[in-house]
Amino acid sequence: MTESEKDSSTVTEGFAVLMASYVCSVLSVQNWIPALRHQDFWQNQGPPFYPVVNAAPAPPPPPSYPPPPPPNTIKGHKGQRIDCRKLSWEQLSPDLLKQDTIWKKVKEHLPLEGIFDSDDIIREFSVTSLSGSSLKKTKRENAMDEKKIFNVSIILTHYKLKAEGVKQCLMSGTTQLTSDVLRQVLAFAPDDQEARALRKMERENGISLEPAERFYLQVAATVPSYKARLRTVLLKAQLQERIAQIKPVISHLETVITACQELMACEKLPKFIELMDYKSSLNKATSMLDYLTRVIITKCPHIAALGDDLRHVEKASKVPFNSLDKEICELSAEVEVLEEDVEKINNDSVEEDYFSASIGLFAVSAKEDLKDVLSLRRNAKRSFSLLVQYFGEESDKPEEFFGIFATFLRQFEDVLKTYR
Repeated sequence: MTESEKDSSTVTEGFAVLMASYVCSVLSVQNWIPALRHQDFWQNQGPPFYPVVNAAPAPPPPPSYPPPPPPNTIKGHKGQRIDCRKLSWEQLSPDLLKQDTIWKKVKEHLPLEGIFDSDDIIREFSVTSLSGSSLKKTKRENAMDEKKIFNVSIILTHYKLKAEGVKQCLMSGTTQLTSDVLRQVLAFAPDDQEARALRKMERENGISLEPAERFYLQVAATVPSYKARLRTVLLKAQLQERIAQIKPVISHLETVITACQELMACEKLPKFIELMDYKSSLNKATSMLDYLTRVIITKCPHIAALGDDLRHVEKASKVPFNSLDKEICELSAEVEVLEEDVEKINNDSVEEDYFSASIGLFAVSAKEDLKDVLSLRRNAKRSFSLLVQYFGEESDKPEEFFGIFATFLRQFEDVLKTYR
């Protein structure tokens, strides 16, 4: 081995020994520092065991320990046990220690361990215990359910809700909050028992409230029947959203009425039906629609534009009447409930309380919108009933009835293109 290789080996070996000794000292400090005060620690010691950190071989504690330090050498730790951070320990097999490993070199260079200061290690790695005053602290019982407090805290933080803003909403009857937010605020509101507990805690000095508890207490302190108002504001928000969603329904109903009028007023349609009676003369190789289209082009070209007269039939076949009727019934029921709530809250108003007036105006507007929808629905039903009678049918399913015409018109247009 050359001189440079020897120097490199010596440096590497020294570094490895230094690191292994450091690990050994850190791992063993939590055990041997408190024991330094006892003379029997230095006697009758069994065979050393060797630690492994993170599943890798770990160094053994010193086989021959330094003499005990003089009394009170480590200031501030007079005989008490010092808890340090726990590390994983695992014994190495004796066979492994006989091999040329780093742990064997640690044993040969143990004097290096003296470079680590025990007081410094204690300061860095000791576990701080709770003070007596902290241990004596007891957690107070919450007035509200803990799950409610947790959920309300999330709502307040996420939506940046303030008690003043909610109070203004419940006094004015106007809000920018969505129905989802209002629904959550109402769902986690304290019940009567929790409300009484909140008022009691407020009267007792020295008891701090959680932000969620303080939020509801501030709202309830100035707003009469705040839960009933919350329900009414939530209903108003839901109605606003439902009315916005039902606006397209008006155009759907108008489409159905127009489609009924088109089918009943179409002059080309009777001629079309008349031509269809010639199906008995068809060749088996020719489809009915092909034959009919050829006859129309050659003999009755003016009725080839049938689709132009029935432009709303396709749209009418896609109107979901069942879900439409359900939405209209729900809207009607909610408007009735809103009117009843306004009357109840009106009897419990206070100074500068505009809630009932504001909600009342909205209820009137919603009722007018509902009347328009109900009127259109009645007209659509009447128009469809007349249309079914006109064709001598008994169908009560507009989608199915209009769907027959819509399918025929699409197929007719496709065949018509092949002859043009």
